[in-house]
Amino acid sequence: MGSKRITREELKRLKRKRKRRINAIVTLGVSACMIIVLAVSVVVFNDRPSDVEYGGQMHVGVKTDFGTSDLPVPDMSAVMATPVDAVATSEEEKTTEETTEDENTTEEQDFEVPETSLPPVEEIVGNDWYPSNYEKLKGVAPLSYFDDTVLIGDSRTEGIILYSGLSNLNGFCYKGLNVSELDTQACITLPDYGGKYTCYQAISYTSFDNYYCMFGINELGWYDLDIFIKDFGALIDYIRSVNPDANVYVESVIPVCYSREAGGDTTFTKARVDEFNSLLLAMCKKRNDCIYLDVAASVRDENGYLPEEGSPDGIHCNADYCKRVLQYIRCNRYQKK
Repeated sequence: MGSKRITREELKRLKRKRKRRINAIVTLGVSACMIIVLAVSVVVFNDRPSDVEYGGQMHVGVKTDFGTSDLPVPDMSAVMATPVDAVATSEEEKTTEETTEDENTTEEQDFEVPETSLPPVEEIVGNDWYPSNYEKLKGVAPLSYFDDTVLIGDSRTEGIILYSGLSNLNGFCYKGLNVSELDTQACITLPDYGGKYTCYQAISYTSFDNYYCMFGINELGWYDLDIFIKDFGALIDYIRSVNPDANVYVESVIPVCYSREAGGDTTFTKARVDEFNSLLLAMCKKRNDCIYLDVAASVRDENGYLPEEGSPDGIHCNADYCKRVLQYIRCNRYQKK
């Protein structure tokens, strides 16, 4: 019995049938992989705060360094909105452009401290304290110093960042934040990543050389100051556990204006601010692993108050005085010997 000849049309039909079978297998495999990835993502990120738990807004600089692998997937909406012809043709080209931009713009930023009724910041000697294995650095820090620095605090710190005019300031701060909420209140935004995080989470997800911590104004009304010092110490311990080689600065509480006391305010007073600063200094000396930075000296008049010209409400510094605080940081840096 002779063999049956396959016609050209039948051969094409068999090829199409085979191609459809292969495509079906590939589609099934891809679908299975996507299901697995989705399942893993749910398991990994199921501890993120829900949208209902997110609260408020905050400012954070653009130079934050993300150094851990447990961050959520970046929000790609901004990338997708970018015209195709505006995207770098290669990762190497993109990296080169970003590096060049950083090098060229950081030191070209304009930062000028306006004249006030107080002496120039460079002439002010504060009540700083640092461990014996540290030494003070000479000169004024370049603006690039803030690339590897983060400011942690409340609305006063937020004001320093917002009014500085610098684009490379990093801040984990929020209006009304106090030291007892750093591991519970999800209010910190990390650039390019969805959601909001607690201050402790933000610290664990990033890495900086210098941490500047300023709290106290929202805690002036607290009865038990031992809790304040305990919570502040816990913040330093957490930073040390994440980045043991970093420099940790405990900033003094900035004073309030005399008008607050004259108006009958019994919470925001010079005596209360001085009490908190004495406790913070004693804590630093006892720990012997962090620096007490008396930033308040840069905005304090001869009577120990914040000048009326330096505040719109008697508590928060205006733009000119925020720049004085930042300049004090630049003039008073310390490092291990």
